[in-house]
Amino acid sequence: MFLGFNSFYIWSEAREGKELAILNDIVETYGKTINDEALEGLQEEIEQKAIALGSEQGAAAYLDSMTPEFYYKQSEDMQQQIDELSLYAMYADLAGRLGERYEKIDIHAFGEDMKKTYGLSGISASWMDEHFAQLEGRFETFMENESYNEWFFAGNPYRMHSFLFRSIMKIIALEGILLAVLMTAYLTAYEREQRTHLLVFASKIGRGLMKKKAWAAGIATVWAGLLLMAGTLAVFFSFHDYSGLWNVNVGSGLNWEYQAPYVFWWDMPIWQYLLLAVVIVFISWLIITIATFAMAVRVQSSYIVSIAILLVLLALFVVPSYFTFSPLLMLASHFNLMLLVLNPHMLFNGLSGMTGFWYHELLTLSIFMLLAAVVAIRTMKRFKRKDIHE
Repeated sequence: MFLGFNSFYIWSEAREGKELAILNDIVETYGKTINDEALEGLQEEIEQKAIALGSEQGAAAYLDSMTPEFYYKQSEDMQQQIDELSLYAMYADLAGRLGERYEKIDIHAFGEDMKKTYGLSGISASWMDEHFAQLEGRFETFMENESYNEWFFAGNPYRMHSFLFRSIMKIIALEGILLAVLMTAYLTAYEREQRTHLLVFASKIGRGLMKKKAWAAGIATVWAGLLLMAGTLAVFFSFHDYSGLWNVNVGSGLNWEYQAPYVFWWDMPIWQYLLLAVVIVFISWLIITIATFAMAVRVQSSYIVSIAILLVLLALFVVPSYFTFSPLLMLASHFNLMLLVLNPHMLFNGLSGMTGFWYHELLTLSIFMLLAAVVAIRTMKRFKRKDIHE
């Protein structure tokens, strides 16, 4: 059902394939790096395309003088050539202005705005100052290496990074959470709900069966997640061709979608960012599986456990908004598993608000994995001693 829904959503929201394919042609012709040679070659190609369309005053003037009346009078083939010329010109214009746009960025000002927005003071303000001091150093390196000078789909209008990670990956993550919770609660509480627990726990394997159930829940989560993730991403990439872009830096300046650009803590190609996002989602699923297992061992009701775990996860998502009275608690509440899972487009991004700290993802996963493991171990110890008639 989830795969069908995801496929329909991707199909209904898919970007125009012919428009996106133009970028692959640019990368194939001029390489993935934006430099003076590439821009000059691209501009020459644009002028040649304009001449082929009958322009005598140059591509820029030709496009500026374009009117709907003139456009719709042309043949379909002519319209496609005009669209192609417009897209080439758009990429050339965006690429040519990247340096100018990045030079206007003031990382320190972003930090001051964030402190005012969240009302930070004391330790939390000092933490934020240290974070943005580190980010300024990273941004200087980013600018010196000109890491932003690589081709990618135009952030505006396409917003492909948000489409893939903010929309598709988040949907997959939420669906995986539902599957993990439902399967784990069902497996763990099965004997109690079928009223066979007195017989099963008195058998030779006895209460050791719960360890096998923990492994079964984990394996079920991984396999269901693999099917869901692989199936959905296969559909996505069948509609959107990334063939020439896998090694492009995900921090490309063309991947600038909103007010602030993406400033990642290190340079990484798109394939690596996608792989890390998938790994983080899977680890989050396993953490939730362990937490569900621990509660199901104690409560032994799949219905109550499923509802309770989902309510806890919902509370984790909304709890930061209730700590506005304490900047320190607000800061601590952003090391939050659900904020991580529901914002895969902002992973490793220094400008992602209070979740942009260095190694924020690793710390958050470690904290929640430790908590889930401790609770599960304590629950199992209690289960081994409890009366099976309870």
